[in-house]
Amino acid sequence: MDLLTIKELAAKLKITVQTVYSLIKAGQLPPGVKIGKSRRWDWNEVQEFIKEIKK
Repeated sequence: MDLLTIKELAAKLKITVQTVYSLIKAGQLPPGVKIGKSRRWDWNEVQEFIKEIKK
């Protein structure tokens, strides 16, 4: 399992970091997991989440 930083997640989605935060706030992306003071996202979980909201 690879955990992505917010910058890495934004790059994979081809959007800005600010847009990632906006999508999380709107419930269109998972909030990720908090590790210490950082937040990370599992790329597979993000892809599944996106598939589910598209249904």
